[in-house]
Amino acid sequence: MSDLVRGCAWVAALKEEMDAAKGSMDTNYARSLYQLPLKLRCSSPSEHPYTPSLVSIGPKHHGDARFASMEIQKLRYLASFITRNGSASSENILMDCAREISMKHTELRECYGHILSSQGPGSAVDLDKILLVDGCFILELFIRFYKSDNGGHDHPIFRQNTDADDPLLNVSWTQNVLRLDLALLENQIPFFILEDLFRRIAGHEHDELPKDFVANMALGFFKPLLQNACFLSTPIQECGESQTHLLHILLSTYKVATGTDTVINIDNMECNSTYPSTAFIPSASVLKNSNMIFIVAPKRTLPEIEYANFVFKIPPLHLTDCTESFLSNLMAFEYWLETDPKIASYVALMSQLIQNQEDVNLLQDKGIIINGLGNGLSVLHMFQRLVTKNMPSKFCFKMLCYQVNKDLERCHCLAEVLKRGYLRTKMGKIRLPIVIILLATAWLFTMWFPWQFFVPIDGSSLLLIICALLILGKELHNALVFFD
Repeated sequence: MSDLVRGCAWVAALKEEMDAAKGSMDTNYARSLYQLPLKLRCSSPSEHPYTPSLVSIGPKHHGDARFASMEIQKLRYLASFITRNGSASSENILMDCAREISMKHTELRECYGHILSSQGPGSAVDLDKILLVDGCFILELFIRFYKSDNGGHDHPIFRQNTDADDPLLNVSWTQNVLRLDLALLENQIPFFILEDLFRRIAGHEHDELPKDFVANMALGFFKPLLQNACFLSTPIQECGESQTHLLHILLSTYKVATGTDTVINIDNMECNSTYPSTAFIPSASVLKNSNMIFIVAPKRTLPEIEYANFVFKIPPLHLTDCTESFLSNLMAFEYWLETDPKIASYVALMSQLIQNQEDVNLLQDKGIIINGLGNGLSVLHMFQRLVTKNMPSKFCFKMLCYQVNKDLERCHCLAEVLKRGYLRTKMGKIRLPIVIILLATAWLFTMWFPWQFFVPIDGSSLLLIICALLILGKELHNALVFFD
């Protein structure tokens, strides 16, 4: 081992661990990482939606015996990652990466202050080592996936051959679990660490890569989990936010439809209270019975729900075993942000539309819900759990709900006029077709009127039209009296 590596004891120890593992194979950084809100931790004692299943990232779950086997795999990935720079030795690259993290130790301590304080004083060396190993593991994972998914890249870091029997890439269920674990709120590392480490490995050729290349590699890896997000359709730098970690990047790929983002603040309401009545709508089956139409909008992100003229346009939701945990963590992260809770508002609106299995069946028939959970009750219970655990303090669809309720009121009033004014008695049932005929006559008169100066009409026909309009006016007057 060279004198360069011996100069830093923890790096030297890490080098020995890495060699052993390899041989066995045959922004505002203080706010970038967040703890799970207490109310969510209390509502989910098992913490299943927020706890990793395969790999721990960062100090929160480090040392858990359940993830011991993955620590060996992390070291193997680290050994592969530091050899991707062909212009320097792996020992020099390892030291450079360690120095890069150590220089930002104060910022990193601020990021994990809530976790380190709850775990005791914490060791500065341990934190730096954890972030170096975890950061290199994530980047090596992204590089391998990018290479296998895109058929390689001209940049030198993609030319190195990887293990043909890599279990993390060759087993589909492992990829799904990894994606979900890397999207957990308390399983994150600051994104600037990933960018700094990647810049060290890329070397002088880093400028040849597109801006936000690491972020776009991440989005490519998370693509099956996102499904409805606008990943890669809009460059990540146009999202208008400073990306603080991977979960933040995933959240930034969702947006609210234009014209529906009028927000109602309900911060001062009790936790178990409901939204104002204007922010509530009936279930999907009830709306359908009121002649409202549901249309799937496949090219939109989840919160881009629109409503106009009795027509809902709703993006499709692909439900899998990962959906509940993914949405739960997005909503938990939104809890800490000052921006509008678009995912939490989407879940709240969908939970209003889905009140029973009939609603689920309706949305499935329309292609709005692609159910991979089994029966409709599983979908219903999932939304109930999501909205119970994390009811948003702000609601992004107030105007949409207001317009729906307004149209419902108009529809119901017209139905009441027909029911009470015409369908209640035999004479009313006789008058109804007469009124319809009169309406048709009025429409024909409206179409004919501009031509009366060119086409003469006799007096008897004109008198008949005037009488029809008078009778129609009387019927409309009766209807307006009923309205009042």
